[in-house]
Amino acid sequence: MLQVLKRLIMSPHQKAVSLRNEIVRQYAQEVWFTGYFHLDNGLYEPQPKNPYDIEISMIGAGVRTALIKHYLVSNDYYSKLLKQRKKLVYVDSYGDEIKDKWVKEVANFATKRNEVILSFLREHTPKVLLEELKNTNNIDDYFFQGEFVNEQLNEVIFDLMLFDDLMMNFEFSTSDSIDDYITTIALTFRQCGWKAAILHDNQHKADIHVERNGVDFIVLCKYLDEPVSEKTVQESIAMKNMSDVFGVIIVTNIGYTDSAIELSEMALNFDTPVDVFTLQDELLNEWILTMNETLDGVG
Repeated sequence: MLQVLKRLIMSPHQKAVSLRNEIVRQYAQEVWFTGYFHLDNGLYEPQPKNPYDIEISMIGAGVRTALIKHYLVSNDYYSKLLKQRKKLVYVDSYGDEIKDKWVKEVANFATKRNEVILSFLREHTPKVLLEELKNTNNIDDYFFQGEFVNEQLNEVIFDLMLFDDLMMNFEFSTSDSIDDYITTIALTFRQCGWKAAILHDNQHKADIHVERNGVDFIVLCKYLDEPVSEKTVQESIAMKNMSDVFGVIIVTNIGYTDSAIELSEMALNFDTPVDVFTLQDELLNEWILTMNETLDGVG
């Protein structure tokens, strides 16, 4: 009763802020929330001068996009769409990026799954948000009701993947701490269909454990001011030999010394299981998609 009375005397801006904070309070630790809003720097924050129905629409749009991404990732569609985009988008002889086939691919994907995605949204959208969407007559827009449902869903998926690309590169280059860097790398694996657990106080000092189709790696995240040294690669090889994982992945923002690269290449031979991969963070996504093809039996 007290909460109802409080809302009655709130200004429209205060009500929008209250709704936004309640969603964050209830869902900030949910996978669908962290999988998108880590990159987005949080759910939309209402602005004082905007009408209430516009603010609810903006909050709803953010939640909807986060949930659609969660649907794509949890069903392993996200990594497959990334793979298709890599195949279909190219730069022509004039230097123009050609996306026509990719646009058609996304449209075809969205059209075939629109009912399933809408059902997923109905099931997972926070109830407190649904109530306000109804009260402000935004509920039909939220669920893409109308003549152009396929086009609208297609646009959300297309923009989502473009935004993720831009923000992931931005996150890698502007991480404020090693913790942020580790979180971004773990998220990169997860959205490509891998299980990724950030490790804390583990005996081998690895940062992340990742796994797909029964094949697992430990990941060392090196956010440094100078190239990764040969010593780090040596320690990684020893780490691999002390564990049961398939291999070790080192990811860095800055590169490797020549001796570190040479040592890692020596470790990758045909007579023993893979030991150490040395990766630049900007190439991590491409490496994961290539590994997905190998692990999924796609040649």
